[in-house]
This record gives sequence, C-alpha cells and structure tokens, in this order.
Amino acid sequence: MPTIDADQLRKLAERADSRRGKDVFLVPSKNGAIDPFDIAEESELDGRTPILTLRTEDEQPAFADRSGTFTLQSTPRVVLDEFPDKGIEVVDAVFTSLVSMEKFLLPYYAQFLPPAKVKEMRDQFARDASALAVCHVPDSIETKMRAASTKSEIKNGQKPAGLFVLQLTPQETPQVKAVPMGVFLQP
Repeated sequence: MPTIDADQLRKLAERADSRRGKDVFLVPSKNGAIDPFDIAEESELDGRTPILTLRTEDEQPAFADRSGTFTLQSTPRVVLDEFPDKGIEVVDAVFTSLVSMEKFLLPYYAQFLPPAKVKEMRDQFARDASALAVCHVPDSIETKMRAASTKSEIKNGQKPAGLFVLQLTPQETPQVKAVPMGVFLQP
C-alpha cells in the first residue's frame, strides 16, 4: 500500500469536496509515480477500482440556481455608486462559489465575527440567485459603507465594511451592483 503525507491527503479531500452532491471515488492514480491516488467520478474511473466512495452533501439551505455565466469587466459601470470614481479593479478578492467562500472567506471572517453572522452570510449567499459573487475591498479604499460605519459596528460584525455582494438587479436591462454585505443580509 502506498504511503501519502498529510498535504496529499488534504489535496484529495479538497478535490472531493469541490464535487458536492454526488458520489466520487478514491482511486489509484493514472500517474502513480507522482501521486499514488486520485479522486474520480464514475465516468472517470477508466477501469480503475474504487478504494473508497466519498460524498459531501450540500447543507441547508437549498442552493440558488447559478447555471448562467457572467463576465466581470474592469469598467466603472460594473460596480456602481459604492466605490466613488472607481470600478471593479479596486477589488482584491472575488468569491464566485459557495465552496470558495467556505474554504477561504468564511474561515477568515470567523476569526472576528459572531458564528451566527458567518452562517447568515453563507446561507443568504446560497439562497439568493441574484448574488453572483462576494468581493472584498481592501481597507485602503474608501467606500460609502465605511464612511457611514462606526469602528464598533464594523468590529462587531454589524457592518462587514470590506465585503460586497455583486448582485444582479431585476430590471429590464439587468445590471450588476455592489451591495454592501450588511445591506445584503437585511430582510
């Protein structure tokens, strides 16, 4: 039996986790000399015998349909009035899927936001099909939300001032608008 280290195991777990809601299999790798194991769906087995079946179920709530595609362009019209005189180029990180939020964004904010607020961010993004992505604007960029927030509101999670949801507006000619996370979470 081949030996693998924790980093290889972590990579396999990440690959399995990114294929949620379906069975995937731990299988011998096609390039066994480099990586002894791989993750494959049934259609990718190519005669390899599964060692283990893995399945990550999606948790509540039901996911919104984001089956369409969109393109972010660096123009001042993509992100509207929240960033005066600036466009999408001020954003330093964009999270376009729930999986990317769970792996990178939510663990970071869990360090200083209440657990209920982090869960609310995750659940609302998962439910709302108009939410295309979550983006982060660095502290060095002034936004209307930062200007209107006190330091205690930002610190206690009432207004996560650096997070914005890129939301598709329900208009005859749809537009993408940057909505502050605190506003997005309001009922």
